[in-house]
Parts: sequence; structure tokens; C-alpha cells
Amino acid sequence: MANEGGKKALKEAEAALDALAYAKYPALTEAEIKMLVVEDKWLAAIHNLDGPVHAEMAVL
Repeated sequence: MANEGGKKALKEAEAALDALAYAKYPALTEAEIKMLVVEDKWLAAIHNLDGPVHAEMAVL
């Protein structure tokens, strides 16, 4: 199937991107690590929860 070829290509591309990201980790500064963890991960997670939290509060 054509879709199987696309899935395989996607997995290969994701693996290549992961390898590039992992290779970059040792070169990151402490400030860059903090930015990735706090701004890109935690704040994004909080933002994604914002809608459901407000919906629950409206129910109460």
C-alpha cells in the first residue's frame, strides 16, 4: 500500500530528526536548557490545560 511507504518514510524522518536533536543536547547552555524546559514544555502544558480548567470552573 502507498500509505505504508508514507508511514515508513515518516518514521525514518522522525528518527533522523531525533538523532539531530540528541546530538545537540551536549552543546546546550544552562540558559537554553531552562528555556526549553520552562517555556517550551511547562508553559505549553499549562496553556493547553487553560481551556479545560476554565470549562470545569464554569460548571462549578
